[in-house]
Amino acid sequence: MPGTSAPINRKNNNEITVFGNPSASGNTAAVAAAGAGIMIRVLSLTLVNGATANGVKFQSATTDITCLFALGVNGGLVLDHNKAGHFQTAANEALNINLSGATAVGYILNYQLTQV
Repeated sequence: MPGTSAPINRKNNNEITVFGNPSASGNTAAVAAAGAGIMIRVLSLTLVNGATANGVKFQSATTDITCLFALGVNGGLVLDHNKAGHFQTAANEALNINLSGATAVGYILNYQLTQV
């Protein structure tokens, strides 16, 4: 998956942390679909934008599951840890990061896999 990493941390409470640096406009998979009946629930998120303003949103496959975060040049966003989750995908759908422009955006996110 271009722009994504393998899990870098697996905690006792089944949280997984990944990071990526997508730079193409449109969708890039942040976390691959986890299988039938399994959703990806994002617990925390950090985004840092590059040298050009960019709009960033997250999608369950191609369906928006967040608002558009408008990030200025070198701007960023932090969603602190929320054990209930900030947003989640539909069952068996990838978590995609969608960029409005072709500017590098770094992210690190912490998630759990949950069953329907």
